[in-house]
Amino acid sequence: MCSCVLRIAGDLFALLPIDYVYIHANDERLNTVTGHTEKETIVSVKIDKETFKSLNLEAIDCSDSLNNFEHNMKFLKTKGFQPVEKLVK
Repeated sequence: MCSCVLRIAGDLFALLPIDYVYIHANDERLNTVTGHTEKETIVSVKIDKETFKSLNLEAIDCSDSLNNFEHNMKFLKTKGFQPVEKLVK
């Protein structure tokens, strides 16, 4: 997931004249109370171009590298990604 976030950020910075980008990853999960699937944010990151460009992408651990940016992510080894609040401007 985190490597995809970094790849998307890199592509956007290469294509657009922007200084930062917000990336949100969503998942559809079953709400066991209602029996319906609901869309939940599982990763939300604000990536600034200057910090992104300073990363050595060949040597980083993608999930650890998110600590360089404002982000919301909660991953539990036993339960996987958990819902988080979406970052806003």
